[in-house]
Amino acid sequence: MALATKPLILALDLGRQCGFCVGLCGGGVPISGSWKLSSGGDSHGVAYDQLIRRLEEMHAEFRPTIIFKEDNRALRIAFNSKEQRRIASVKMTDGLHAMVEMMGVRLGVPVKEANMDTVRKHFIGIARLGDRDLLKRTVVDRAILLKYMTRGSTDDDQADACAVWDWAASTIGSPIGQLVLT
Repeated sequence: MALATKPLILALDLGRQCGFCVGLCGGGVPISGSWKLSSGGDSHGVAYDQLIRRLEEMHAEFRPTIIFKEDNRALRIAFNSKEQRRIASVKMTDGLHAMVEMMGVRLGVPVKEANMDTVRKHFIGIARLGDRDLLKRTVVDRAILLKYMTRGSTDDDQADACAVWDWAASTIGSPIGQLVLT
């Protein structure tokens, strides 16, 4: 009888500053951090190229069996804004989501979306706090408490990726969560 292998999860918080968290489901403390994909003045193509390079590196080093990214529901809400800076940010993030899905196909790794309200409810016990800065700080504090990040860290992109990873590991690790992999 062959033993089932535990999935190795790569979780992403997509943006010009991209948080990542990678680790074995049920296998201890994951590795996390963030990548600066581009600066404000760079074209979107620079960020897409950097994301592809980083995903290729992660695949070569860790061989993730599944990738989770936060859903892009916030994009649809932000697109209602007429503010140019916001529209550019939405286009950037939408492209990053497309790049992850394309790389999943190229590397043969399924890509799933995680609803961030569900992720935060799991990770910090509440989906929304009303104050964005407080919400981000609470997620960072929880990631530090779980030793996913080092004490004194303030990178909320890394923390969001850790929250997605924790939710995914918990979900996939449950009997009902095995359905996520199919």
